[in-house]
Amino acid sequence: MFVIAVQTDGGNSLDLVAGSKGDGAQLGWFESPESARDLSAWKWHPLSETEALGRAQMSVSEASEMTEQLTISIEGGEGANGNLNIVWDTIAATIPIVAH
Repeated sequence: MFVIAVQTDGGNSLDLVAGSKGDGAQLGWFESPESARDLSAWKWHPLSETEALGRAQMSVSEASEMTEQLTISIEGGEGANGNLNIVWDTIAATIPIVAH
């Protein structure tokens, strides 16, 4: 499993992007509540579900320009398909996702 703190929605504070692998694996993000100490108030937003998430085909390349912040975006595609794009420093990664 991995987790990274990011500001995804301009809301209360930092949200958490998380992913796992194996049976029942998911990729998504936890929306931070008004009080981050209220663990039951965190809301899960799944982006992808797949048993093979740990084996997702990820392409990594050099970014077109230097980025001094971590940027995570979701790019829509045909139907329920799309890409999760992550850019940091000079590295750009793209992971295909399917919305359910």
